[in-house]
Amino acid sequence: MALRIYRHDEPEALFICGVGCERITGPFSWDNADISLVIGTYNETPDRVIDTKAGFELQCHGIVVLVGPSTDFEKTFDNFLGENPPA
Repeated sequence: MALRIYRHDEPEALFICGVGCERITGPFSWDNADISLVIGTYNETPDRVIDTKAGFELQCHGIVVLVGPSTDFEKTFDNFLGENPPA
């Protein structure tokens, strides 16, 4: 699962990607994100992406943070982060 954090006037966005997602709680969209990344302990507690004010929590096996274009991915993930389309 990829979370996109962006500002309307910026050409790039921050993408927080949860790998091996297990559980999600809270809204799918909100303003004024205040996100924290919590790295769990190996095989004991999951990694978590949290925004306490929004009531959001994503539990997963790993977290990857990327910077990419702040384009409209609400309709398609084609060319996500500049990937070449399949031939």
